[in-house]
Amino acid sequence: PPMRRLGVQTALLAARLHHARAAGCELAVVQTSPGSASYRNVARFGFRIAYTKPTVLQPDINRPPAGT
Repeated sequence: PPMRRLGVQTALLAARLHHARAAGCELAVVQTSPGSASYRNVARFGFRIAYTKPTVLQPDINRPPAGT
């Protein structure tokens, strides 16, 4: 948290995109959570949601599956 809101992520993203363009890259992909501060930062660079990836979890691995 003490390093937040200093523009570090913005500077890193700008540098990475600059180097990617210089290397001839035509596509850049990032992964972040919609609505997060990181999402807002990458959106300012023109990134848009291409798809969402579900994340599933098993909250209690010691409990037998339902119906067994």
